[in-house]
This record gives sequence, structure tokens and C-alpha cells, in this order.
Amino acid sequence: MVNLQAYHSDSWNLDAFAERVNRLLPEFLPADKMNSRMQDTVNPRLIRHYTTLGLLDSPDREGREARYTYRHLLQLLLLRKMLAAGFATGIIAPITQEKTLEELEDLLLGERVAEKHPMDFFRKRAVQAEESRMEKEEAAPPLAASVPPSMPAPMAAPAPAAPAFPDFLQYGDARERKKARKAETYTRVPISEGVELHLTEDFEPIKNPTLLQKILKKIQQALED
Repeated sequence: MVNLQAYHSDSWNLDAFAERVNRLLPEFLPADKMNSRMQDTVNPRLIRHYTTLGLLDSPDREGREARYTYRHLLQLLLLRKMLAAGFATGIIAPITQEKTLEELEDLLLGERVAEKHPMDFFRKRAVQAEESRMEKEEAAPPLAASVPPSMPAPMAAPAPAAPAFPDFLQYGDARERKKARKAETYTRVPISEGVELHLTEDFEPIKNPTLLQKILKKIQQALED
């Protein structure tokens, strides 16, 4: 396994960063899990696209030149690893944005058993949020203490509901039932200031050139009106 710590103090311009990532990617993309999309090399244009989507931190600056650091390297390698595993960008973004250097290393190298699978990050965060909410409720003073004696005592509060995990953490029939009754959700993709593209959860890349041109034409008309 490659020694990532060897790059801890390095920084690269955009072209050198893309070259370094492409040299390291084979170490993190097993051949049996790579699809044709993931076999494409990373180029400067793609790196800028990932940054626009919020999947990578904005680069540092030295004068007018963009500089990419060790954190950017970990983010991009983990991003490509998760894309190869079938994760959507809407799931990946919070991980690459919120994790520390050590956590990114552990996820990338698979050394931390508790979070060997990136989805565990969301399970833990959902449980922690629910536990925090329950602790606040328990710390609040009882409602009966502030009720005048002449008023009837309030009814007991219902038991707290189980943690509401995001849909992609549901399993089996429970997940299917939730999909059937919930409102459709979207992944928001910033395009420019004041412009966003909303993609449904079941969106698949459009490979039909004719259909793609029709969609782009409609977008252009909407922006010009």
C-alpha cells in the first residue's frame, strides 16, 4: 500500500496535481470494482468541476496560481473510490467536506473498522443527532411544574421515535415502503450564481446525444427568457 504520509507537506499546481492523482488512483480502485466511468483519468477540467460541486475544497492561492495540498489529494482519492463503489455525489460531499485529515486517511485506507464503509459516517451522525435531541428533552423542566393547580395535569408525552435514518440507510422492505410514501428528493448541483440543477435520486447519466442536446436547449431558453 502506498505511503500517503510521504505527500503530507507537498503541494501542486493543477496539472501536477492531476498527474499525481492519476498515478495513485490504481492503488485505491480495485480492478474488480472499476467500471468504464472510473477508468477515465482525472484531468484539470474534472478537478475544477468537482470543486464547483463542493466535493473538493477550493484550492489555495500563490499569487494567481491555484495550489493543491495533501488534503485535496485525500479528498479526490476518496471521492473516486466512493464513486467506483456506486455512491452518489450528494452522499460523498459531506464526507469529503467534514472529515479531518486523519479520518480521510482512515476511510481511504480502510484501517478503521468502525468506519470501513463510508455509509457508517451517516449512520453515526443520525444516531448522534437523535441522542442529542433526547438529552435536551430530558434536561428540560417537566411541563407539570409550570401548570397552575386549577388546571388539569398535561397528558404524558409520547415515547420518542426511533432515529429517522436517511433513505439510503434503510434496508429491505422498510426502505421500499419509505420510498413509496415520501416526497421526491433531489441532489442540488450549483451551476452558477443563481442557477442550480436538481437531480432526482434515480437520475442516471444521459448518454443519448440527441436527448442531451434537447435538454441543453431547453436550459438555454429558460436562462435567456
